[in-house]
Amino acid sequence: MVRIDVGGFPNINIATTDGKFDIPKTKQQIRQRMRGGGRTVHLSWNTTTPRIVLTSDTDDFDPTIISHFQQEGFQLSYLEYDGNKQDYMAKLQHLQDPLELGEKYAIVGFELDVGTATHGLGTRYDSLPAKLGDEYKYHACTTFPFSILSVELPQRQCTQVKLQRVSVLGLTNSLLAAYGDAATLVLEACMKPMPKLVAVVAYYPGHPPRSTTNFPPTLHVQIHLAATQKWGTRWPSYRYENTEPGFAEHDLEEFDKIGASLAWTRTLSTLRTAFDIDGPDLEAIWVNHTRLEFAEKDADKTMATMVAQPYVNHVPTMTGGIGYDQLRRFYADFFIPNNPPDMRIRLLSRTVGVDRIVDEMFVSFTHTTEISWMLPGVPPTDKKVEVVLVSVVCIRGGKLYHEHIHWDQATVLVQIGLLDPKYIPKTFKTAEEGREDEVERLPVCGREAARKVLDEDSSHSNELIPDW
Repeated sequence: MVRIDVGGFPNINIATTDGKFDIPKTKQQIRQRMRGGGRTVHLSWNTTTPRIVLTSDTDDFDPTIISHFQQEGFQLSYLEYDGNKQDYMAKLQHLQDPLELGEKYAIVGFELDVGTATHGLGTRYDSLPAKLGDEYKYHACTTFPFSILSVELPQRQCTQVKLQRVSVLGLTNSLLAAYGDAATLVLEACMKPMPKLVAVVAYYPGHPPRSTTNFPPTLHVQIHLAATQKWGTRWPSYRYENTEPGFAEHDLEEFDKIGASLAWTRTLSTLRTAFDIDGPDLEAIWVNHTRLEFAEKDADKTMATMVAQPYVNHVPTMTGGIGYDQLRRFYADFFIPNNPPDMRIRLLSRTVGVDRIVDEMFVSFTHTTEISWMLPGVPPTDKKVEVVLVSVVCIRGGKLYHEHIHWDQATVLVQIGLLDPKYIPKTFKTAEEGREDEVERLPVCGREAARKVLDEDSSHSNELIPDW
């Protein structure tokens, strides 16, 4: 669908099919209809593939980040920053020139380490040469569509290259995201109006833009800072605890998994907003996965809903698996066949984010089998159990990447008789001598804890607080 906004006239909507819409001809027809002139015309529509330009000033690049963008459906290209600031800023200003009216793209830059690119758009990154010599020459992209990297080799053979310090610039109507040294340049460049630029995401720029000029009011600005970067910013920013510049790059010593993951989710959100695209239906993906687990009980089909190297962690017992082989064995031999036949799972709440789903569930069952993931090594007790589980599921490129499942193990142990709240071990010691006798019971609850989530009035609050 093409939406045409003509100043002074009603909006015009034209149904289109990719490849069957003559943009130049349509523009000409619209101009001919606008007798009297002076009115503006704006066309916007969703292109099939959102485009991102990677920009870097060194020869190393993180293949993990590249794969993340590819998995989310972004089309990649490359623009070199060779240290010439004036030339680089000019290229940033003119990247959108080859685009047709309404086409969108983004620029993404990273301070990255070893990665690879192969000549040809959409190809998979494999291995890299250890070093790059002068015989490798980068070429800035000037037209769409273009390849990931256009690199000239002596024999003009397939390209394998390393990239390093990059900045994220996103243009879309445009998006910009930037990492490292180039981030500041990208931010400065975007102070000037770029008609197709809609967002800027900068990773740990060395300093804020020195210009007193504000970004265009329609531009989305997002800045990711390391904990060691103490300077403030007038624009929306996030600072990541216990991190240093480079924390988002998997091949650097400064890489911080938690900070990188948080920043990636926020960047992905900005990209999708800027491109005005919806991500995959996370809820449908997750529901299908659980159906294969619990209804069809098929380990292979369950694994088919996951990425190549997923992981699952049931937090209280550390059961699950890392990687395809380990996780498939866990599902096939331990998880799927050992759940009690009367197990029931009731969804209490569901929160759907950019790349995650958080479920709050009420789980009830009779302990008639050895439940390897919840009570490993504990024979059946025939006791009834009620417990609330919280699952945090990350989805990448339409497939499950990881699951974290949390629950209160103490309440489960109380209900099956393995934990007596009134039993205080004689070895228990307090910091202040002689206060051990003040502890009359363990601060744990049984099934009433889960039932209070169902109905807050089912039990009184604060009964374990001595002075309440």
